[in-house]
Order: sequence, then C-alpha cells, then structure tokens
Amino acid sequence: MLHRWLEIRSDSPLPLHAQLTEQLKWLVGSGRLSPNDLLSPVASLAHELGVNRNTVQAVYMQLREEGIVETRQGHGSWIADTEATRKLIIERQASAPVARGLLDSAEEAGFDVERFVYLSMAALQLQALKDRRPRVLFVDSRLGEHAFFLEEIRRVTGGQPAWLALEELRRDLEGSSSLAGRYDIIVTTSAGMDELRCLLPSVADRAIRVEAALDLKMIAEMARLGESREIGVVCAEPFMAGWLAERLAALGSGYTIALAGDRESLRSLLGRAANVYAAPSVYDDVKSLAPEKTSLLSLVLETSSEYLLADLKKNY
Repeated sequence: MLHRWLEIRSDSPLPLHAQLTEQLKWLVGSGRLSPNDLLSPVASLAHELGVNRNTVQAVYMQLREEGIVETRQGHGSWIADTEATRKLIIERQASAPVARGLLDSAEEAGFDVERFVYLSMAALQLQALKDRRPRVLFVDSRLGEHAFFLEEIRRVTGGQPAWLALEELRRDLEGSSSLAGRYDIIVTTSAGMDELRCLLPSVADRAIRVEAALDLKMIAEMARLGESREIGVVCAEPFMAGWLAERLAALGSGYTIALAGDRESLRSLLGRAANVYAAPSVYDDVKSLAPEKTSLLSLVLETSSEYLLADLKKNY
C-alpha cells in the first residue's frame, strides 16, 4: 500500500535516499500517514520500489534518529507519536500551500515544473556557497588570551571560530590533527606556531599567525602615570609576560609584571602599585582583589593580522 504513494526515480538529481526521506515526510505532513501507522517492512518496500534494501533501512534509521519513526524488533516500524512528528506536521501543512503556489506560478509562466525545481535547487546551492564563511580553528593555550582572539577572528571573518587548546593538542596529537583537517583555516599565535611546528608540522604548514598589540591610548595613559608611580601589569602566561616586557621597556622602568597564578607576587604587586592593568583573561580575578586600582589592559588586533584575516574572508 505505502509504495503506491511513493515515486522513486533513478534519473532524478536527488539521491534515492533523499527522495524517499522527503516523500515519507510529506506523507506524514499531508495526513496520508498518521502517528502509529505501520510502515511497510524494509525488504517489502525495497522490492516494491525497486531499490536496495539498505537504502530503505538507512531512511528508516534516519527518521528514527529524528524522532519521526519508531522501530521494535519483531514489531516493525511505525510513525512515532512524538513532538518531532507533530512539529513536522505543522511545518509541512504551513509550507504546502506556499510550495504549491510556487509550482503553479512556474507552470503558468511556461516553465517545465520539474526543471524549475532543479534550477531552484542549483540556485540555492550557489547561494549557500556565496554566503559561506570560512571554518576557522584557533589554536592557543588555555592561559592565553584566546577569548580576545576568538572575538577578533569572529569580527573580521564573520565566521564562528572554534578553539583548540594547546594543552589538549599535546595530550592527543592524532585526534588534534584529525580535528584540524576539518577546518579551512588554522589560526594561532607566535607561541602556538612554535608548538605546532614541533608537534604537528603538517598543520603548522597551513596555519597563519596573528598577533595582538597594546591600545595606543592606553599606552599613553600608562606612560603618563608611570612618570610618578609604580605601575603593575598582570597576565596569565609567561610567554605574554615576556611579550609585555618587550613592549613596555620603551616606557621606562616603572612597570612591574606579575603572573596571576603566582599569588604571592601578585599580592605584593597589588600592595605596592598605584595602578594595575590586567590582561582580559585575568581581569575579573585581579579586579576582585583590588577593585579601585585595577584597569583592563586593552588589546587590539595587530594591523597586519587584521589584513591577513580580511584577505582570508575575501578568498572564501
């Protein structure tokens, strides 16, 4: 009985699996199939439609995962009485008149309806390519300023970057390499690039390096304050401490850098310094210890790094 409502065509650009899946969903949405209605056995439906039984089995399994079909050994398969099925019915009942109207309009305009559908599918695929954003994986230490870099990558590329911690990469090189293979672009910092080159050279070969810079307005403020008082700077990781030391050296000797994890040195600095600038990753922690003297260490994306990310977006 079920096969009389289905038409599977080998000359369709849609895969057999997709044809059967969508037609079954339309049967549910139109009310031809209702919750608790039995479906034809896999072997029987495959024979009646002239398709491989594995195709039917895969469709039933997919619909089961979506919550639309239930199966039980010895009892067969049937339309599930679930929230997923009810949502499908509401969706298809709402979209059916729209779809019918589009097809009627195409026919009235002289289009071959089937060809119109295929052309529409191709246009949708091209639009998806046009709207596609690069898939970006950012690699950095848990102690690094990954939140800052992720937000900057998001801002410049328009994508939603994922983050792989260097600590996780060290623990599972094979899994990290496999994960990196699923992304269009690998982005990291100078410290991250050094580790990638040692641990996963193949990933490092296609990675790009981005850098932060200190906000110029903040540097001017620090220079003014540092003329007459000690200024403290707090960050999370040794690499950034060295990076900060290089950039603050030009301002003079009134600057002391402490690691947030070294609580004794941090408490000593907070007791001495008149003003403290804390990196974004440790700002909340330091602010809670010395709220009146703590300011955010403002970072910006280094100009060449921004251009590099912008070029990547343009090329995808």
